[in-house]
Amino acid sequence: MRVDGWRIDRFGTLVDWQVAGLADAGLIVLQGANESGKSTLRSFLTTAYFGFAPARRDQHPYAPADGPFGGALQLIDADGERLSIERELRSTPRGRLHRPTVHTDLANRPLPDLESISRAIYDGLHSISLDDLTAISPAAWRALEDRLLSGSALAFLRSAADVRRALEGQAQTLWRGDRRGKPESARLRDRLKELRESEREAREGGRRIGEIDRLLAAAATEVDGVRREATALHDRRRRHAKLAPALAAWREVTRLRTQADALLEHDDLPVDPVEVLDRRRADADTAETARLAAVGELESFRRRLTVDADARRLADAIPALRELSAAESAAVGPSAVLVGARRDAAAHRRDADRLAVGLLGRPLAGDDLAALATVRIGELRAAVAAAARPVRRRIAAAASVAAVALAVLAATGPVGRVGPLVATLVLLSLAVIARRSPGPAHVRRALGDLPVAAARLARPDGALPADVDALREAVRAVRTIDAEIATLVDEERGLAARQAAVLTPLGYATSAEALTAADDARSRVEDGAAAAAALPAATAEIELRTADAAAAAARRDALIARLAVVAVGEGIEAGIAAVRRARALRTAADERERSALAQHPDLDEIVKEAADLDRRGTPLVLDAAALAELEASEARCAAALETLQRQVGDLEGERRALGAGPAAADVAGEAAAVAEQLAAVAIRRDRYVLAAAILRQAEETFRDRHGPAFLAVASRHLAAITSGRYERIVLAEHDDATAPRLEVVREGEAIAVAPPLSRGTLEQIHLALRLALVDEIDPGQLLPLYLDEALVNWDEERVEGLLPLLQALAGRQAFLATCHRELARRLAAAGACVVTVGGSATGRSGSRAGSSSERTGSTARS
Repeated sequence: MRVDGWRIDRFGTLVDWQVAGLADAGLIVLQGANESGKSTLRSFLTTAYFGFAPARRDQHPYAPADGPFGGALQLIDADGERLSIERELRSTPRGRLHRPTVHTDLANRPLPDLESISRAIYDGLHSISLDDLTAISPAAWRALEDRLLSGSALAFLRSAADVRRALEGQAQTLWRGDRRGKPESARLRDRLKELRESEREAREGGRRIGEIDRLLAAAATEVDGVRREATALHDRRRRHAKLAPALAAWREVTRLRTQADALLEHDDLPVDPVEVLDRRRADADTAETARLAAVGELESFRRRLTVDADARRLADAIPALRELSAAESAAVGPSAVLVGARRDAAAHRRDADRLAVGLLGRPLAGDDLAALATVRIGELRAAVAAAARPVRRRIAAAASVAAVALAVLAATGPVGRVGPLVATLVLLSLAVIARRSPGPAHVRRALGDLPVAAARLARPDGALPADVDALREAVRAVRTIDAEIATLVDEERGLAARQAAVLTPLGYATSAEALTAADDARSRVEDGAAAAAALPAATAEIELRTADAAAAAARRDALIARLAVVAVGEGIEAGIAAVRRARALRTAADERERSALAQHPDLDEIVKEAADLDRRGTPLVLDAAALAELEASEARCAAALETLQRQVGDLEGERRALGAGPAAADVAGEAAAVAEQLAAVAIRRDRYVLAAAILRQAEETFRDRHGPAFLAVASRHLAAITSGRYERIVLAEHDDATAPRLEVVREGEAIAVAPPLSRGTLEQIHLALRLALVDEIDPGQLLPLYLDEALVNWDEERVEGLLPLLQALAGRQAFLATCHRELARRLAAAGACVVTVGGSATGRSGSRAGSSSERTGSTARS
C-alpha cells in the first residue's frame, strides 16, 4: 500500500494540513525547519496505521487542549483501490476504514492488513528516528526473530520460540531439578512418602480402628458445629445485606441526634433565643429602672423623715411665736407713744427748766420738786396782788398779752396740748396774784420752801404765782409723762423678756424670722410625718420592684447562663450558634427518620433486633472491619469444614482400608501405583525436554539457514553506501535477552559494530540492516519507510550511495524528513518529491524521472 496523502485536523503542532497526490512518488522528502512538525507527522502515520497510544486523551503527548484530535490517511493498495483511514481521539479512540464500497469500524485496532506486523516491528524497522539508528532494541529483535521463525511471518502461526518455551514450561510443571514450585513429580513424591508412612501406620490397624471411630464421632460433632456456625454466619450476612440500609438510616438518625445532644442535650430554650434574650434584657432593664426609681423615692421619704430637733422645737414654738408676734404687733402703738411721751417729757422738762430759770434763776433741781409742793398758790396770789396793786392794770394787760402770746405759741409751737393750758393757768395766776398780793413777806411765806430768785421776790408781780403754778403744772406734766413712760418702758421690757424667753432658745432675733423658719420647720415636720405615713407603702413598693427586677434579671441571667452552658467558655454567640446547629441536626434527624420509616415501616423492630444482637455480641449490621472478619470467619468455616470433611474422608478411607483386609498390603499396592505414576511423569517430562531441545536445534538451524540471506542483502546495502569500504555484516552469538551482537568485515578483519566506529558509520550499518529486514519482514510492501533526520551525520558521498538504494526499494515508498533545504533540493534534482512542512510540495517523482509533478500542501501551525 502506498500513501497518497493525508488530512490532519489537529495533531500536535500540525493543524488543518492536507497533502494529496503522493502515490506515484517513491521517495518523498519532508523539508521543514526544526519544530515544524516532521517528527509529529511520523507519529501521525504510526497512529493512522496502528491506533492511538496511549489511548487516553489526557495522557497523549500530541493531544490539544480542546477541539478535534486526529485526521485521515489516504492509501492506494496493490489493486489500485483507494482507502482512507480516519482516526480521532475524544473520550475514547475512534477509527474507520473507508473503501469504495465497504466501511469498517476499527475503534483503536490496527489496520486489518497489518496483523502480521506489530507496532513494535514497525517502530523498530520502518519508522526510524536519529536515535534509533545506532541499535536495535532486544524487544524488537525478539519480535523480529519470532516473526522470521514463524513461517514467513504468517499471523496464524505461533513462533518456534513460543512453542519451545511452552514445552519447557510443561516439562517444569512435571519435574524440576530444583526445589522451586510444586511440579507433579514433587506431589507424587510427597504422596509416595505419605503412603509409605501410612504403610507403617497400617500395621497398627487393629489398634487404630477404635481410635478412628472415636475420631470420626468427634469429627461428625465438629462438622455439625462448623455447619451451624457457617449457617449462622450466612444468616448474619443475609440480615446485614437486607437490613443494613434501615439500620444505617437509624444510626444516621442516632448520630445526628447524638451530635445535637452533644451541642444541646435538653432543648428547653425558646424558639428564637436572640429575640427572647433581647426582650428579657429589656424587661430586666425596665424592672431595674423601676426599682431604682422606687429606691430613689424611698430615699426621698427617708430624707424627709429625718427632721432635726431644732426644726421640731421651731414647730413646737409656733403658738408662742404667734402670741409673741401678736404682742409685738400690739406693742407697735405703745412704742410710738413712748417715743412721743419721751419727746413730750423732754419738751415739758425744757419748759419746766425755762420756767424754773425765770422763777428760780436756775434749772430745776431735785429738791425743787418737793419745794413746789410747799407753795400755797392761793396765798401767793393774794400776797402778790397785795404787793402789786398799783400796777394791777399793767400786769393784767401784760398778762392778757402773755396769755394771747402763749395761746398762739401753743397753737403753732412744739409745746403740745399741755403747754397752752399751763401758760393760761400761769397768766391767770399772775393776774390773781397781782390783784390780791399783800406784799413781799406774804409772798415769801406763800412760796414756802421754793427758792424763788431774789429779783422776782424784790418786785413780785402777778406773773409769779402764774409762773409758780405753771412750773408746778409743768412738773406735774413731767411726772405724768414720766409715769406713762415708765409704764411703757415696763411694757417694753416685758415684751423684750418674752422675746428673749421665746427667741433666744430658738436662735432667732425676731419673731418674724422665727415664724418663717417655724413655718418651714412645721412643713418639714408635716412632710416627715407624711413621709413616715408613706414609708411602709414605699417600702412595700420597693420590695415589689426589687422582686420584679430580681425576677426579670433571673430570667435574663437564666437564659444567658443556659446559652453559656451550651458552649462553655466560647460566649453567648457560640451558644446561640450551637442551639441553631443542634436544632438543624434534630430537624435533619427527624427528616431522615421519616424517610427511613417510609422505606422500612418495621424500623423499630429492626432496631430492637439489632440491639438484642448487639447485647449478645452478634451485631446485626457490620462495619467494614466486621464484614471482613465475617468473611474471614466464613472462609475459616469453609476451610475448617473442608478440612474436617477431608479428615473424615481420610479417616473413613483409613478405616475402610484397615477393615478391608491386610491394610499394609493395600497401602503398599497404592504406593507402588504412585511410584509407577512418578515414573510415568519422569518419562513425560523427558519427552517434553527432548521436544524442546529438538525445536531449539531446528530454530538454530533455521536461523543459520535464513540469517545469512538478509545479512547478505544488508551487506550489499552497506557496501553500496560506503563505496565498498565494508564488505559484509555478520551476526555473532547472543541469547534471547539481548539484542544481536553485530560485526562488520573490512579488508578481511571482523570489527565489532560499536565505538570507536563513528556514529555516522554505526547509523549506516544499522540502516543497511533495517533495509534488508524490512523487505524480509514486509515483503508485501504494506508500510512505507520513514527516516526522520536520518542523514544528519552522513557525508555527501555516502548520501550519494544511499539514494540509489532508496529509489530502488522494490516499489516501497520512503519518507525522508530533513531540515536542510540544500539536501531537499539535491534530492528533488535526483527525482524525489519534496513536501515542504509549512509550504507547498514540488519536485520530481521517483517513478517518472525527468517529469515535473506539483504537490499541494497547506501550512502546519505550531
